[in-house]
Amino acid sequence: MGDVWYNVSMKNKPKPLPTQQELHKLFHCVGGKLIRAQTHFTRSYGKVVGNDNGRGYSQVMIKGKNYFIHRLIWMWYYGTDPGDNEIDHIDKDPSNNNIWNLQELIYEDHVKKDSKGYSYNVRWGKWVIYKWVNGKNVLVAHYKTEEECILHLSDSNTHQ
Repeated sequence: MGDVWYNVSMKNKPKPLPTQQELHKLFHCVGGKLIRAQTHFTRSYGKVVGNDNGRGYSQVMIKGKNYFIHRLIWMWYYGTDPGDNEIDHIDKDPSNNNIWNLQELIYEDHVKKDSKGYSYNVRWGKWVIYKWVNGKNVLVAHYKTEEECILHLSDSNTHQ
């Protein structure tokens, strides 16, 4: 069995987004992509913006701050900053930023959505199991293989 340890996960507080008006001045939005609406220093008009952050999510820098493209697209269309809420990719593809593929969820619902009870943590290179305890997402265990996670969960379910 893998190591079992407990830890309350901490969610990073998102920074406030630029206003819808600012975003409309900076970008056009077409097919889930932000396209530069004006020339800015060496960055050219008409270019698709964003760089992959290594986890499949695109980010762009505005006034020295990095923002997730999907959150900017939400603001571009609806004019409301989701604040602490999550902007979820309905199809689970973080590169699909079409507005019809985005939905606003509270953090707890985002974590629970389609949950198998475990997931792969790319940063750690391990499969992890979380559980909701008193409104917090608590790490229950981590394993090297997905099979170990499934075994842990099936053992837990038979002993309840």
